[in-house]
Amino acid sequence: MDLLQSMHVFRCVVDEGGFAAAARKMDLAPAVVTRLIQDLERSLSVRLLHRTTRKIALTQAGNAYLSRLRLILAEIDEAGDQAKQHSREISGSVRVVTTSLVAVNLLAPCVAEFQREHPDVMVEIHTSDRPAQELHQFDLTIVRQDDQLDPDVVVRPVLEMNYVLCGSLTYLQARGTPRTPE
Repeated sequence: MDLLQSMHVFRCVVDEGGFAAAARKMDLAPAVVTRLIQDLERSLSVRLLHRTTRKIALTQAGNAYLSRLRLILAEIDEAGDQAKQHSREISGSVRVVTTSLVAVNLLAPCVAEFQREHPDVMVEIHTSDRPAQELHQFDLTIVRQDDQLDPDVVVRPVLEMNYVLCGSLTYLQARGTPRTPE
């Protein structure tokens, strides 16, 4: 028997005024609601509800149990909400290093959106010509795929970029069209 679920079901049966209404509210089969209440009463060795075909009523033990149960379930719900709050609200700082090209064109727009969603996180962006050489000084390092890294570094691809070499018309007329990137 799931005692916590049985407690929730008992409270719902009383609040909704019946087994069928509680079953609808909790999206359970009526037989499951009945069984959970019976299991709860059996585990407590006391009858909690007087049942008739038309209505339910709390027994004296049921009334006393429900008043304590409401406080307990409220505390449990509050503890759950508080725990969930910690997972949603992140805070602290993260130090990132990458090339200036990546920082300006790709990282800055992402960081702006991230900070709107997580205002308690301070993001520091540092730029370097060789970020792979500084990766142990930062929380996150964005490097090129061909950078040589220590084998103990955890690497995850974040994006694929294609570079395009461009030249102005006057440059190409004066110097000619390059045959190789060098």
